[in-house]
Amino acid sequence: VSLDFAVHKDVTVTPEVHAKFDDTFKGGILVKGDYHWNSLIGIPSNWDFYAGARVGFDFGDSGLDPDIGIQVGGRWYWSEKWGLNVEFGGGTGFGTTVGLSMKL
Repeated sequence: VSLDFAVHKDVTVTPEVHAKFDDTFKGGILVKGDYHWNSLIGIPSNWDFYAGARVGFDFGDSGLDPDIGIQVGGRWYWSEKWGLNVEFGGGTGFGTTVGLSMKL
């Protein structure tokens, strides 16, 4: 679960709470910063491509572990409000996120 806050027309800051399912359950809390490439590359408004960095912590059976890394992702909005989101990340925590996006 995450919520993007625009700090500039092309930059967002995003708090996130997530769950990871490896051999055991892990949870995490982090903050991401992303640059959205839409206006720079001139793509239609129903698409959103972004890249950025993150910092936070994962917790679970192994204790508290840092989660520091980068991500790249994109969204496709099929309506004015709803879209699909895919994100790939790497660093001390690595994961792929697939989900729904809703514009508030």
